[in-house]
Amino acid sequence: MLERKHVSTFKTRVFLSKIHMLSQVLAMLLLSVGGAAVYMNKNNLGKDHFTSTHSWLAGVTATLATFNMLGGLATTFGGKKTSWQWKNPGHRIGGTLAFVGGGCSVILGIYSGSWGPSQLGENLQFKMTSSVAAAYSLLFLKMVMSSFVVKKSD
Repeated sequence: MLERKHVSTFKTRVFLSKIHMLSQVLAMLLLSVGGAAVYMNKNNLGKDHFTSTHSWLAGVTATLATFNMLGGLATTFGGKKTSWQWKNPGHRIGGTLAFVGGGCSVILGIYSGSWGPSQLGENLQFKMTSSVAAAYSLLFLKMVMSSFVVKKSD
């Protein structure tokens, strides 16, 4: 959605909004499959659920992302006519919080419990968390900088 700010052509902006929607729906489907796999695996191993900071943050983040996606879909398709061009600061803030929460949850997941050390080892744990933190930091920086630099020509 950051690239949409730089585009003045209506059709291109609508196309980018559709790409955003499709990628978010795909991400939610993958998140659901991953969450179901973790849940079933814990059941198979006889382990309790929601026993770590990672699991609680993942649950809160997934809930926020779900509500944010449903709000976006309702805003787009809920009126008399489909609207691909709308602005909602709450949707933007919710998406940003879900994005940051997801990154933190991934990093906590790599370090929480015995999974990280047993599956990755300390060296790979550090490399993975550094890579995730760097990628999230760069995207977050791009988001912040683009909100200051762009001057709308609506």
